[in-house]
Amino acid sequence: MKTKDCCFSCIGESLRPKQWTKNLFIFAGILFSQNISNSLLLFKVIFAFFIFCLVSGCIYILNDLSDLKQDRRHPVKSNRPVAAGRLKISHAIITLIILIRCLYNCLRFCAQGCGWYSRHQCGDFFLVFTVPFVLYGIFRYLYLIYQKETGGKPEDVLVTDKPLLIDIILWVITAAIIIYL
Repeated sequence: MKTKDCCFSCIGESLRPKQWTKNLFIFAGILFSQNISNSLLLFKVIFAFFIFCLVSGCIYILNDLSDLKQDRRHPVKSNRPVAAGRLKISHAIITLIILIRCLYNCLRFCAQGCGWYSRHQCGDFFLVFTVPFVLYGIFRYLYLIYQKETGGKPEDVLVTDKPLLIDIILWVITAAIIIYL
């Protein structure tokens, strides 16, 4: 029984719930628009918060799995459950699969709520899948400007940095597929 408790606590720790506080910013819109008493909007925001937490948990576990060798050598990251060996890699993978399935079901529930696969009613909803490309592009650009100090000619940065260029191309392709298919 103790190993199950340890496994679940390690999974919980791998999801990094302390980081979820950033997801609370999603409540700003409903709060500042003075619609906090609108139960339908509040439910949508709570549901979106849940989805954001699910996505970030998946990303944290995926990051722990992909950076395992480097994390084991890092003085702080080596204490994470996967890197420290407290959570088996197989358990982390199973957890990731379960979380992705839960995320799929949540997104499917949202899509059904607005007319299952009706482009006119749900087309804009699926554009949410382009957000990671936009966020990566913003952070990559900021990294290049402030860390690499390449901000003299922003147009050159957009054309010469391969990761940023690939990100923009993938964003355009993803958006086009969502809008036109």
